[in-house]
Amino acid sequence: MGYYGRDQGPGRQGYEDNKWGPGSQDQWGPGNLERMYGLPDRKKAASKRKAAQITVIALAAAFVIAAIALIGSGVIGLPAIFGGADLGGGASAGSAGASVGGHEETWYDPAGDPEIDLYAFTLELNGVEFTLPAPYSEFVEYGWEIGKPMGEERETLSPGESYFFSLYNDDNRVYAYFVNNGVDVMPVKDCNVGGIMFDEHDAASGAKVVFPGGITFGSPENDVLVCYGRPSYESSNSSGKQLNYAIRLADKDVQIDIDEKTGLVSRMRMSNLKLSEAERAEEYTGSAPGVVTGYVPPGALGDSLESCTVEYGGAVYRLPAPMAAFVENGWVLESDENLLVSAGDSSFGFYLRNGNQVVYTNIHNYAQTQQPAKYCFITFVEYNSEERSVPIELPGGLTEKSGVKAFNKAYGKPTKTYGTGSSREYEWRIRFEDEEDWHGNYTLSLSVRPVGWGDEIKSIWLSCEPVILDSNAVPVRE
Repeated sequence: MGYYGRDQGPGRQGYEDNKWGPGSQDQWGPGNLERMYGLPDRKKAASKRKAAQITVIALAAAFVIAAIALIGSGVIGLPAIFGGADLGGGASAGSAGASVGGHEETWYDPAGDPEIDLYAFTLELNGVEFTLPAPYSEFVEYGWEIGKPMGEERETLSPGESYFFSLYNDDNRVYAYFVNNGVDVMPVKDCNVGGIMFDEHDAASGAKVVFPGGITFGSPENDVLVCYGRPSYESSNSSGKQLNYAIRLADKDVQIDIDEKTGLVSRMRMSNLKLSEAERAEEYTGSAPGVVTGYVPPGALGDSLESCTVEYGGAVYRLPAPMAAFVENGWVLESDENLLVSAGDSSFGFYLRNGNQVVYTNIHNYAQTQQPAKYCFITFVEYNSEERSVPIELPGGLTEKSGVKAFNKAYGKPTKTYGTGSSREYEWRIRFEDEEDWHGNYTLSLSVRPVGWGDEIKSIWLSCEPVILDSNAVPVRE
């Protein structure tokens, strides 16, 4: 399909080129259709629009002049003119603005309330606290009974399988994910409840569900953001929006639906469908290898990008850095820490969590023997303003707030530029060359992507993955 301009499209070419086009004397030409069918005359309409535009411009100019006069006289200040906005850049460091669909605006920490552990997967059901996954028998103790499934009847579940059933306590109702976390096929009633979903119909039944921080059906979106911070994912539809806080979507996550008209919570779901024991590696009982115990974290950021240093989430690392170094600084490995990685091999898509912030990364095993993930090295870190908003600082004091121009000034012309316009990405690459051993050659890569056409940064991606750690490689700018 060819490209069509703003006023073109399939079928428009005949209109532009033949007797039906502008200026034609044909009875179907512009101007005649309006008169024949009583439609508004386009020229008159255009004239009216122009007059309206001039009026708006005049009113805007009058407003600006009046505002300047009031500011000069000291009657009002700049914040009053601009609705209390912070003209120095908005929220303070580490906070973000939330305009809630035309409802009240608030400011919140993207990491959420540090006192609230959303990923403990604890909730209250009719005043009783449960931590998911929990045995169905625990719910029975408090008067809950399994009802009909959301689909075909099921008597058993296979290892790792989950299925949706209703739960009843007299007239109270919620919906629950039952999951088999064992190694054998099990009766549904012997499985765990791994997830709870709650909406307006359940609320009408008299049931009550409360998530960490007191979030419940009917809570304002503002309260959700203040408690949990920026969601991992956000989507919208005609009825409102969905805020997803996820370690893994639909597996280990919390979903909050917000009603478009009211700005209030209209549906809630919490799921912690852990891997079955059959899918988990056996616990590794060996000690950490020397490459891990011998790692010494840098005391501060290096002077240049070649130092491979980064401050991430408030701690300084030299990449690649042991998983253990991140754990010491409060990170939790949400992926299987006992998954074995062959010597000299890599593994991808590992999830780390610090508070309510979840990131994913890749790891590499630098030992001479097979090691579990917990004894491997992290090879890249990422900042993303929309999903993984962990504060990051690079040599030279550059952060996610610096802007693309500052990166160009500090690190020089990018090695490569990808895309154009609002889809740009800039990459700086430094190749480390070892003259004695080609295995020691590796590349450091820093990628920065702006928001749209501007200078504001959307994402930062830093990767450094040597093949061997004891290399004598010398950095060479590409």
